[in-house]
Amino acid sequence: CSSTIYDDLFRQVRLWTRMGYSPGDIQMELDGRHHAMLRQSKEVDETVAEVTLKEKKEEEKEKGAECEGEGDGACNEVAGSS
Repeated sequence: CSSTIYDDLFRQVRLWTRMGYSPGDIQMELDGRHHAMLRQSKEVDETVAEVTLKEKKEEEKEKGAECEGEGDGACNEVAGSS
């Protein structure tokens, strides 16, 4: 449960604060401990952005293919509305 994770994290930060560590020192320690998770999270974010962009381009391409040969202008209105 996320509340347990946060509780443990805040407990550790409070302990370091009482021991006299500066906020910068505490942040460096947390960054070091969670570096792998942060790196993986960034990679996932980048992958999701790439896939989303690819899907959006494919949708636009499909809309363009559907509109070829349409003479009533309906596709132009839909394409221009986004």
